[in-house]
Amino acid sequence: MRMDKMAVALMASALMVGALMLGGCRSSTAPEDTATPGEEGPTDGQTPDGYGGGVLGAIAQFSADANTVTAALLDGDVAAGGAALQTALGNLASNLAALPEAQSPEDLLGLAQDLPSTLQQALAARREVEAVVVPGALLPGWSAPAAFGIANVYPSGAYLDQCPAPLDQVCAPILELLRSLVPNSAPVRDAHNGTLIYPVQGETVVGGVPVEQIAAYAWRDGAWVEIPVQVDERMPYFLANGNSTFSIYSGTDPETSYVWDTEAWAMTQGDCSKAYDADPDNNGVNEGLAGPTPDPVPGLDNDDEIVFMAADAGEMAPGDSRPEGVDGAAQQIALIDPLAPQTQRYVYLFQVEGGSRFKDEHYVHYARGADADQWIDRYRFADDDPEKLGTSNTNYGANLSGAICVASLDDYFGDPEQCSAVDGGYRCASTDRFPRDDVTVTTANYRWQSSGRWMVRDLRIRAPEDVVDSDVYWDTRPDLIDRWKGRAFQQSPDSTISLVGFEDEQVNWEGNASLLGERCGPVRCIREVWGADSGTNVTKTETFYRDAVAYRYRIRVHPIPPDGLYTSWDYNRSAMVPTAEEAAAGVPGGRYYTILRPQGVPIDGVNDEIGNVDGFTPLFGFCPSLDDGITSPNADGRCPAFLDVPDPTFNLPLAFDNWEQIAAKGDGGSLVYTFLLRGATSLLNPLVVPYYRDDACLDDGTGDDPVSRPFPGDNSGDDKVREAYVAAARAASGNDALTYEDLDCTQRQGAHAAHGLHFFVTHDTDNLFSPLTTTEVDGEQWQFIVPSAQPQNLAEPYANVARFALQSVAVPLP
Repeated sequence: MRMDKMAVALMASALMVGALMLGGCRSSTAPEDTATPGEEGPTDGQTPDGYGGGVLGAIAQFSADANTVTAALLDGDVAAGGAALQTALGNLASNLAALPEAQSPEDLLGLAQDLPSTLQQALAARREVEAVVVPGALLPGWSAPAAFGIANVYPSGAYLDQCPAPLDQVCAPILELLRSLVPNSAPVRDAHNGTLIYPVQGETVVGGVPVEQIAAYAWRDGAWVEIPVQVDERMPYFLANGNSTFSIYSGTDPETSYVWDTEAWAMTQGDCSKAYDADPDNNGVNEGLAGPTPDPVPGLDNDDEIVFMAADAGEMAPGDSRPEGVDGAAQQIALIDPLAPQTQRYVYLFQVEGGSRFKDEHYVHYARGADADQWIDRYRFADDDPEKLGTSNTNYGANLSGAICVASLDDYFGDPEQCSAVDGGYRCASTDRFPRDDVTVTTANYRWQSSGRWMVRDLRIRAPEDVVDSDVYWDTRPDLIDRWKGRAFQQSPDSTISLVGFEDEQVNWEGNASLLGERCGPVRCIREVWGADSGTNVTKTETFYRDAVAYRYRIRVHPIPPDGLYTSWDYNRSAMVPTAEEAAAGVPGGRYYTILRPQGVPIDGVNDEIGNVDGFTPLFGFCPSLDDGITSPNADGRCPAFLDVPDPTFNLPLAFDNWEQIAAKGDGGSLVYTFLLRGATSLLNPLVVPYYRDDACLDDGTGDDPVSRPFPGDNSGDDKVREAYVAAARAASGNDALTYEDLDCTQRQGAHAAHGLHFFVTHDTDNLFSPLTTTEVDGEQWQFIVPSAQPQNLAEPYANVARFALQSVAVPLP
């Protein structure tokens, strides 16, 4: 039965009034070869243009059309703006006229499925992918008090020899005062730059149960089954990197982190490859440690974590039953589902001589690259190398000195006088070396790769019907990720928004970061990155599970007005947009979903939301600039002012406790994201908003697809950047007559469904020079990795795993 026409008319009127009030900005037109998903029949609810049906589909298409209108007007092309407006209104009228044909309320609204299924999905959670983390504090009788302490007070951990260039005039008198108060101060680079209050040094400490003796069991089908379990010890850290000139702002910051298998920051020695610092008398910039630091409290303590998979839990065991041969102390862990409290599952922890039998059987496999320990520096890369690292703000970061090794001077682009011949090559002196730290993580469901610390650039998901039987399998699967991208001050090097410039994950953060440490066990693997340019004590903790990766960001940095920080995921066009042959064969294109776009929008390199500002027409031939007052237009004749604000019609305006989903074309798989605030001080900087750019023509300074970005970090209007794009296009096409004007957006770096977090207009997040946690932003982004046969909205039950996690209740057993 059709919906009542009066109701439809009233809703359509409200829609039109609201939609016509919307505006937006888009920097470009669609690439000529853009493919959009074809109509897949009445069951998928999609209109031929891929924006879906009903009210939400009409809004989705109008928002995309409005981008074209406003971009043309900001470019000063009134005729094109008028034509685009006619198209937008025509599409809107057509979509509104179709509303009376709706067969149900969900068709009218434009939901992805019927109302009961929508409600069921909103209240469901895919517990089979959840990892349960039980803090030691929940285990009475087993756990001891955790260590705690205080960071050394400022200016300990600060570099006092000179000011960082951007702050020279402001900080010079402060620096002079500090030097007078703290004479003969030397820079300190130490992840333990603090004092433990408990345990008191030299006193006997009563610890908890030995962590190596904890084993886990489930009661299933009337029998005991041992399951994988992992105990991760944690302890206080006090992060200080006085080797960075920007540490004058950071000082020392406290953080509770893991007891590492490899405490990587402390590996400061070695000629060609990194090694621990075995010299106890080394007090220079290269001071490290002889090995990993143990937990000051032996055994299980209150901040340690016991981890197992919810899927491995079982039923409640009979009260007097024990696994055969196990007679040690026990704890019953009841798992309570906040979305279904009537359903409970159980895991039993026992103290067993020898501990868990799963020590060598892991859900997650973590493999450092063959050259991961190799020392390199910025002189290993030519200026035009798309892979170059660490070439900006070289006085930030760890600034470790020593040597790097090259096979030939053709591989070295610094002063050859710094190199001396040795067996098998050359040894070149360096004052700013860092290890490669590349790694590959694999599970039964995905392969994840990073070429360094911030350079995440490959993610592949198995097809739903496949079983992974060898590493070769992953070469047959599409790589979804172009790059994880980080931005500070502004989202593109072309912009004039920032007062002090532009930072990115490649030429800035990668070379100015260290690994704090790495750790692996039967259930998860963890690594933590320390440092991001002027965010001296920023950390990112990556935790890898069988079905998900969690990225915890502790942002500690100076104020960044007006555009703040961006962390985003950019995708490979080849994994999202079907080729002409694939489209003809019915392969569905990639889609992006939010709570306000339940039918999704096509990932095709064309902006779909309002809020993306890339520039405007010059005023009297000039552009306003926050840095220079006025400046000339760029090579395209526009004022480059890149800015992104949330579009409340496209997604909820705040990012935390929200969700979003990327679905690759065909059976490439899906990624579901949700972001959670973890620390109370995060609320002092609450403007964490969602970011989305599907714009094939947005060159934001770095990336690998569809074309590697030449001269990373430089303005895209620079002649050398454009000439490199032309050279690449000529080589690919065999047409030596091509000019830059001949290139379309697919022959340059672009953004395809780039999405993530925008920390908007941040004030101080670096704890205000105090030794305590006072202002930092502490948040965690979850990335659920879902094999799927085709693009479809499946996000909410995965997001709910993190948003409404299982609650653990522990009861000691006699």
